[in-house]
Amino acid sequence: MSNQPPTIRRPSVTDVAKRAGVSVGTVSNVLNRPESVSERTRAKVERVIGELNFVRNASARQLRSGEVSTVGAVVLDIANPFFTEMARGIEDRLAQDDFTLMLCSSDENPEREARFLRLFEERGVRGVIATPSHGSLDSLLRLRDHGIEVVLLDHTSPV
Repeated sequence: MSNQPPTIRRPSVTDVAKRAGVSVGTVSNVLNRPESVSERTRAKVERVIGELNFVRNASARQLRSGEVSTVGAVVLDIANPFFTEMARGIEDRLAQDDFTLMLCSSDENPEREARFLRLFEERGVRGVIATPSHGSLDSLLRLRDHGIEVVLLDHTSPV
């Protein structure tokens, strides 16, 4: 017997469509273009969404649309009030455009920083803001070479 907690499956758009007796496209329209769906159908789909506690899957939506709304940031030490204030300012600005911030602290460890930067690349972030540790900038340059915007804070760029 496993000590793992049971996996809870999130309701999908397909689950909502089946329960509401509509197509997946109709559910998508209710979520994205509600004005294009009749009031009666919209109310039925919204009721099922509530019953199932359906929550949109942003990752799936981003995969379909190709648009990512996350920016990654790696700071040297999140416990330092300078970086905490900086992160708050970045988050406030990103929120104005419905972007989210994925924040990591490298603890001034180049290997840890590189691991977070790989994670950002795997997640397909729109851009990266970094206060690089004292190691190489190779990981950041690789991101830039792969089309991910990179902003260096408190550091000059070699190129």
